[in-house]
Amino acid sequence: LQFVAGANGFVYWAASWIWDAIMYAGVLTLTMAIFLFMDRKQFTGDWVTTFGTCSLFGLYGFAVLPLSSAASFGFRSSSGA
Repeated sequence: LQFVAGANGFVYWAASWIWDAIMYAGVLTLTMAIFLFMDRKQFTGDWVTTFGTCSLFGLYGFAVLPLSSAASFGFRSSSGA
């Protein structure tokens, strides 16, 4: 797709990663909002627990984003992934 659009490879992958990061940040925000709204003490009992849950989910997501981008090179088409 990047070659059809005539985009530089670095710009294409950087934009793709930024978009994925924004989408994951939105999912993380909604997840934490649901935990707070549902008053789940296991995840949001006090500020330390809330910060720990948010940090754990956030660091996991941002660790998986580069891995999924690297794994995409193992497939010839996006439908095969």
